[in-house]
Amino acid sequence: MTSIAIHLYPHEIQFASMIARQRNDKPARVNKRFTPDADDEYIDLLGALAEIGFAKYMRMGIDIQKRAGGDNGIDFEGNGFTVQIKARDEKRYSHPDLLCRIDYAKADYFVLAGVVYSSDLPACTVNLYGWTTNEQLVGGDRINLGYGERYIARQEDLNTDWDFIRWLISF
Repeated sequence: MTSIAIHLYPHEIQFASMIARQRNDKPARVNKRFTPDADDEYIDLLGALAEIGFAKYMRMGIDIQKRAGGDNGIDFEGNGFTVQIKARDEKRYSHPDLLCRIDYAKADYFVLAGVVYSSDLPACTVNLYGWTTNEQLVGGDRINLGYGERYIARQEDLNTDWDFIRWLISF
């Protein structure tokens, strides 16, 4: 599947790092449930990079507020619609699929963003693979990788009409 590559530069990576630190103000710990070599701040960094990449492509702002308990499964809102960005680390997953915790499937739309990031490099790439609706995700397949059941939307089954998503959430 062809993705849309969004390049992030040092100042955008620094901004994502700031967001990740704000979201993860507890001491970093290794999250052994599903990422044995990544701490919580790194996971939050991938999410922030993915959100910034999506926002850059859509030409919109991002929500940097810190909330107790997280964002409740909503990353972007507009025109009464909600979008959740699902980030996947492309160093770990060369062909990522969209995964969502069963109790986190609250948005109207879900976007799969693969993140190519290394702290050794001055830039980062966010690959936007596609999107799906809540109805398609919840009505589709489930998978359990050993840390709880998740909805799964396979990359090749995702929609790629980005103009539709841009129209939905435009302000």
